[in-house]
Formats: sequence, structure tokens, C-alpha cells
Amino acid sequence: LTSADNPVSQPIDTPPLAPPTLSMEFGANNGPLSGQEGEIVTASRVRARLEAETDNNVTILVKPSDTDAEKTIVLGRGELQIGILIEQMRREGYEFIVTPPRIVTKESAETGERLEPFEEVTVDVDSEFSGTVIESLTGNRKGVLMEMVDNSSDGKT
Repeated sequence: LTSADNPVSQPIDTPPLAPPTLSMEFGANNGPLSGQEGEIVTASRVRARLEAETDNNVTILVKPSDTDAEKTIVLGRGELQIGILIEQMRREGYEFIVTPPRIVTKESAETGERLEPFEEVTVDVDSEFSGTVIESLTGNRKGVLMEMVDNSSDGKT
């Protein structure tokens, strides 16, 4: 129990979860070197582990593949999140294959246009490194520089 001058009686709403931005297909390793790195190699055990992950990690979605009954589609927030899941499973003894990540798109209700997810980033960096940061974000990543402020008092950009 916390005492306060003007206590708030209504709980604060939980912010909505951000939708998935990437998807990858997981399946049993069916290559020539199958069974050499892990003990758990069946598609059903891989699928069960992925479904169990959704109990603790509410931002991951798991669904069966439309094209291959032996594969499972995992949707997540980004490469890091899915990469951590892959490494956890590998360390637990699972052996599986994954497809390259695919961007999850959605269709605009107003225009019918396909939309890709995007992130807004604020970077505070020393002025001497600003060129490198700008180049890495606007080059292959196709980022757009919206605003740049030079704060000469502390040498930051």
C-alpha cells in the first residue's frame, strides 16, 4: 500500500504491443549433415518449442506454414529478437533450419498500397562521428534524415 496526496484510482492502460516486422520459417534440418549438432531434430519438437516460447515472449507469433506442413512461421519484432531465439534453441540442443528473414508488409485500408514497417531513431553522437552514423543509417538501410541539430556547446550532433 502506497500513500499519496491525490491517489489515482483508475489503472493506467497498457500500451499496445508493436506489430511484428519480420518473419522466418523454422523447420527440421533435412540436409546431408542432419543430426550432427543437436539431439532434438524433429519438426514437431521444433514447433512445440516455438509455441512454448509464445507463453513467455508475447511479442512473438507462431503459425504453421501455408506451403510446407513440416515448417513453422515465426513473426517477431526484428532480427535481434529472432536471432536470440535461434541461439537459445541451438544451446538447448535443437537442430533446425531457418529461412532468410522476410519483411512483414500490410495493405493500406485507404489506398490499397503495400506498406513496410519503419522505425524512428534519435541518435546523439559526438560531432566527429556524425558522418559515419549518418552514412550507415542512410546507405544500405535506406534511412531518411529528417532533422540534424548541431550542439556546439558540448560537441554533439
